[in-house]
Amino acid sequence: MGRHPGTVHGGEVVTFRSYGDVGESRGLHIARVIAVEGQIVASSGAAVTVDGKVLSEPYVHGATSAFWPVTVPAGRLWVMGDSRENAADSRLRISNADHGTIAASGVVGSLRFSGSAASVYGSLALRAMVAAVVLAAVSVLVVLVAVRTGRRSRTSLPA
Repeated sequence: MGRHPGTVHGGEVVTFRSYGDVGESRGLHIARVIAVEGQIVASSGAAVTVDGKVLSEPYVHGATSAFWPVTVPAGRLWVMGDSRENAADSRLRISNADHGTIAASGVVGSLRFSGSAASVYGSLALRAMVAAVVLAAVSVLVVLVAVRTGRRSRTSLPA
């Protein structure tokens, strides 16, 4: 993760400080920049558009909810999570004074991936699957040891 000088571009995955909502944790958030200042972002639910052009988003998981067109104010960014059904992003804050956008000055860093997004997600999915199999195997071993230990202790009790 590194912060580069200059402007943030659409499509970049960035980390940023809290939206500033009341009661919100003050940690860092991560999301993809969909539109930058002056651009108009909207969604029909089937596709996200920026300045009337449909975005190609092969990295998105889940459905994108529909929202009306928003013109991103100066110095602001429209961000959305790649896991659209679970993301607390600009869409949830669209009725706020800044129309759900975040301050570009609040961006702390941007993520850089080598390879295509599909290969990154594929690699992460493979790692998650391997971790799940290992966890399941360890769980089975723990149960087997507990059962076996329990049998031994019962048979070794005095009659």
